[in-house]
Amino acid sequence: MTHIKSSSHPKSSVIFKSNLCKRQKGKWEEKESAMNYFRTVSLVLLAGILICFSSCRKNANDLISADQPPGLHGFTKYVIPQGGHFATENYSVKEDITEWGFQVYFDSSAIYDLAGNDQDDVNKLSGFADNDDSHTQFSARFGWRWSENKLRLFGFVHNSGVFSVKEITTIEIGKPYTCSIKVSANQYLFTVEDLKNTVTMEREATTQTAVGYRLYPYFGGNKVAPHEVRIWIKYL
Repeated sequence: MTHIKSSSHPKSSVIFKSNLCKRQKGKWEEKESAMNYFRTVSLVLLAGILICFSSCRKNANDLISADQPPGLHGFTKYVIPQGGHFATENYSVKEDITEWGFQVYFDSSAIYDLAGNDQDDVNKLSGFADNDDSHTQFSARFGWRWSENKLRLFGFVHNSGVFSVKEITTIEIGKPYTCSIKVSANQYLFTVEDLKNTVTMEREATTQTAVGYRLYPYFGGNKVAPHEVRIWIKYL
């Protein structure tokens, strides 16, 4: 009986299995390395998305804060657009006035540089026409301007078509202030916060009370707003 010897040797079989295991282990390690790479990339992308989302939320909150400064309730925001004179929310309301009162709040948009003498022009804040006539003939208003690194408030009056201006005080940005104009037979009394900050100005109108329409924020002078100007006012 013929016996056929097997060509396979136990030793070579072990070596073959060992090499196979090494190749399989190598493939598994490559796969594990690829998975770790994708995990890392995914985590980096996720972190980037979260940072972007957080930044967007912060910017949105900043816009909300600019729109609604904290602690201001019942205020109306008036915006003078870049290149403009007149504010939004500007409409005619007939008034019969013995005292005009409001609170005002300025943000950093009140800072501007016009260069030259135009920096000394007084912008208009709030007030009223008088004598049942045009405001360019008879009126009393608060004025304001940014000059010499300070925000200044003024009394601004028209009598028979001629205007006059008196500085009242300086105020801080980011803080509300109470302002009032008291009307008497021959004068206006302008007050900011308390009687320490007052000026009196002549009134030539002949009506017993100030009869006229409401006046709103206006930039100028002759120059337009160099950027958007935001003012908040609450009428009292």
